[in-house]
Amino acid sequence: MPNSTQRALLDSFIGEEGIYFETIRDDEAFNLGTKVLYLERAISQNCQTFLQSLDKLYNPSLNGAAKIANLEFIRALKLINDFCFNNQVKYGQFGTREALTHYFRSLGDVDANDFQITMIEIIGGGIATLRQDHEAEIAAQATVRATEEEGIVRQTGWRGEVDLPQDQLAQMDHEHHHAFFQQMPPVPQVHLIPVRIQILIQAGVIAQGAAAALSREQLDKLVCTQPLISNGRMSVEDALALTGMQHLCLGEERIFTLIQEDRLTVDQAKALSREQIDNINLGNEDEVLHELGQQLGFNH
Repeated sequence: MPNSTQRALLDSFIGEEGIYFETIRDDEAFNLGTKVLYLERAISQNCQTFLQSLDKLYNPSLNGAAKIANLEFIRALKLINDFCFNNQVKYGQFGTREALTHYFRSLGDVDANDFQITMIEIIGGGIATLRQDHEAEIAAQATVRATEEEGIVRQTGWRGEVDLPQDQLAQMDHEHHHAFFQQMPPVPQVHLIPVRIQILIQAGVIAQGAAAALSREQLDKLVCTQPLISNGRMSVEDALALTGMQHLCLGEERIFTLIQEDRLTVDQAKALSREQIDNINLGNEDEVLHELGQQLGFNH
């Protein structure tokens, strides 16, 4: 099984309070039945099959915030599938590598089979929560969606916009590919930027171009710490310099609250162990803060 630090990072991504699960849960364009249907597919369909499923979620006619939300929804589902099946993901300018290696190898050894079992457990729990008190309604919606998809034309344009590895992009036959690009001028790539990063851009904290150039790992660090950055408690540079454990800690809602209440500084929060973070989330913050004060030499 993933070790405790890997599991915490995984939960921060796709647990019930994880940033990507929240993106799926809170999306307003699709109903619960569609969300459950696609979460089930994410943990059961291989990479190429799931890509074709995602093609039917993409709406190329959208613009602005609606377009961003559509791509974010697809990207969140794709990440779940990448983790579950250890798909290849883009590694900046260096090429590709396996998803679990990219995100979790720095935190310990990785066993793809163990991660898949854990993924199915986590997403299964999230699906159960979504279904709670809505079982019949969701089943009906999922059936309608599956039937409607028989008439939905696959749209593959999103694949280039989220910058997938070459073998996950839509393939055209050579003759069609050549003729198409003879007729059409080059189209600049649209970089997918998470909603929380858009908040930082709109506030003038980070430039659009700089945000678009960030790696997935860097984007995840800013997504986790955006509330602290927006409230002036941390700079973008400091957030990008965080270790995996530190950005996990600062992404915890209870930790953020303690910092906002001036009961904990950012530096003190960065010194918390996984056990201390868990104890704070259980409501034992006074005990943990006293213990931390003794360790670091400060009083509350």
